[in-house]
Formats: sequence, C-alpha cells, structure tokens
Amino acid sequence: LSQSLSPIVRVHYGWHWAFALSGFGLMFGVAQFFFQRRFVDHIGSAPDFQPLRWRRLWLVVAGTLAVSVLIALIIQHLSVARAIVWLSAAALLGLFLWLIAKGKPSERAGLIAMLLLTAQAIIFFICYQQMSTSLTLFAVRNVNLNFYGYQVPPEQFQVLNPFWIAVFSPILAILYTRLGKKGKDPTVGTKFAIGFVLLAAGFFLYGVSGKFAHDGHVSAWWMIWGYLFQSIGELLISGLGLSMVSRYVGPGLRGLMMGAWLLATGIAQFLGSMVANLASIPKEVTDPLKTLPIYTDLFNKLGVVAIVAAGIMIAMLPLLKKLDTGSKQIDPA
Repeated sequence: LSQSLSPIVRVHYGWHWAFALSGFGLMFGVAQFFFQRRFVDHIGSAPDFQPLRWRRLWLVVAGTLAVSVLIALIIQHLSVARAIVWLSAAALLGLFLWLIAKGKPSERAGLIAMLLLTAQAIIFFICYQQMSTSLTLFAVRNVNLNFYGYQVPPEQFQVLNPFWIAVFSPILAILYTRLGKKGKDPTVGTKFAIGFVLLAAGFFLYGVSGKFAHDGHVSAWWMIWGYLFQSIGELLISGLGLSMVSRYVGPGLRGLMMGAWLLATGIAQFLGSMVANLASIPKEVTDPLKTLPIYTDLFNKLGVVAIVAAGIMIAMLPLLKKLDTGSKQIDPA
C-alpha cells in the first residue's frame, strides 16, 4: 500500500511526505505482526519459546542504533562504502570455503550446493536491481506515462513487482503442494533455471518494446508484462533462498548462513547499480529517440545473461542432485 501511494504523495506533497508514508507502512506491518502473532505462536525452535531477555533486547537496540549511525557516516564517503562491499564479498566467499573445508561430508555437500545456488542468486539480483535503477529511468524517459487518462509517476511501476508476487504466490503454493503429493515437485535447481528463463523473458520484452515505440515512447503495458515475468522469476529464485538454507544447513549454522544469503543479495544490488551505469544518459541528452536504444540494448544484453545463467543452471542439475542426495536433509520446521 505504501509503495502504491508514495509516488502519488510525492507528486502532490513532495518527497518528505512520501518517505514518511513508507515509514507509516513499516509501522503498520510491525503492528500486523503484533496483533496476528497468535497464528504463528506455535512455530519455531526451542529458543523462540524462551522468555524474553530484556538485557539482550536492549543490547540489540543499542547495537542497531550504533550501526545505523555508522552506516550514515559510511555512505557519505563513497570510496569507503565501495571498499566495504568488496571486503564483504571476499569475506562471504572465505566463509563458505572455510565452512566447506571444516565441515562433515554431509554438511560439506549441502554447503557446496548452497554456494553454487548463492552464486547464481547473485546473478539474479544484479538483474533484479534494474527495477529501481535502469528500469525506473527507462520509465522516466521512454515510457508513455499516460495510462488510460492516469498520469503514472515513473517510480510507481515498481509496485508491479509486489503486486504480481501477491497474485502468483498462492498459485505457486498450490502448484507446489499438488506436485509434492505426487512426488513431482521440481528441485531447487530446476526452479532456479525456470526463474532465469522468466527473468530473460522480461528483459527481452523491454528490449523488443523499442521496435513498437512512438516518438521514442513505449506503452506502459510493456512494463506491466515485463514485471510479471520477472516477479514470477523472483518467486522461483529469491523466494527459495531461506528455505534453501533450512534444507542444506544444520540448525547451528542457519542464522549465520541466512545472514550470508542476505549479504549476497546486498552485494548483488551494489553490482546491479554498476550494471545500470552502463545505460547512464548524459544530462544534456533529453531526446527519447536517443535514449531508447541505449536502454533497450542494455535490457537485451541482460536477457542474454539470464539465458546463459539458465543454461549453466541446467548443466549443474546433475551435480546439484548428487549434492542434495549427499547432504543432511533437514526438516524446515
């Protein structure tokens, strides 16, 4: 809701109120967790059912505030921020290699599988990051924002991602359940491969849209259908990330490896912004006929990258199946 309304608020009342609305959205989400907690009270591991330790809570709060101040200082120095990203990437790889080297054979198989899938996920998130960078700028410069009389704020197209996820999540959940009962639920690797194919389809749609442009502007429908394919692709890749951790990693490492997964997505988002710079437009260039081929060329190249990633994923399926068999199977509950 906040993502849908924020662009409208930005147009009429400015950026400050738009960001404030997003903050209210976060507060509403936390309130939902509080008032609906009875539905998930029975879910969790042993520590979840222990009494709250207030000292630890305040330490977490204090640590969070300290890190927030530190981040605010870091992002004011671009070279420092970039150095931290690259150090984090090296640390992430080192963590995987160290755990694989010291782990038991069953743990090692699961960690290798997770490393391979995390590497593939980084490629996905580099492409995914275009939603908030090159795709939004494409909407600013080369999309007809008059959608049946409604003047669409360019950033509002980003709401299509959570919209399509909300539409297709229950459909995929029902499909997975039915296939699972028949013993035909696709493997994680297969879902990753399909996700990359859908991601590629989305980018190729954006690329092809330039062939149907009028005066350098394409219909908003190209954005709607492109986001549809990419959002389903996200459900098949990003949505499996945490369940992948539960499947391949023992309870003692789950918290650490979930953090590693989220760190990988953060690194990918940084790399995605660098990719978006490949389509950077000089300030003096405002003609949509000149900007259109720059964006569509980038989108077509990203489509090719996604297809190559899908091919690599398909080639790795036998190895992943072997690693899956050799790993310690863990109940996600």
